[in-house]
Amino acid sequence: MQELFKDLTVSMVVSWWGAFVATGLAIIKVMETLRDRTRIDVGTSLTTSVNVGHEIRIRNLSPRPIMLLIGKFTMPHLFVL
Repeated sequence: MQELFKDLTVSMVVSWWGAFVATGLAIIKVMETLRDRTRIDVGTSLTTSVNVGHEIRIRNLSPRPIMLLIGKFTMPHLFVL
């Protein structure tokens, strides 16, 4: 057993300890980032009636609030019948 640890120095023990701690903290940070990322769910209900219009539902699935900027998009009539 002493032959196994005969070349082990204090600086090697400290460096291995630091490598294990840094790796563990990096794994925890990646898990936190994946958990707290922005996730949204978008659902649509498209109709063919001009009077009813279309419906778009947007849900926030992440724990943090998000800000939505709403705009109106219209398609130009290319063909006049």
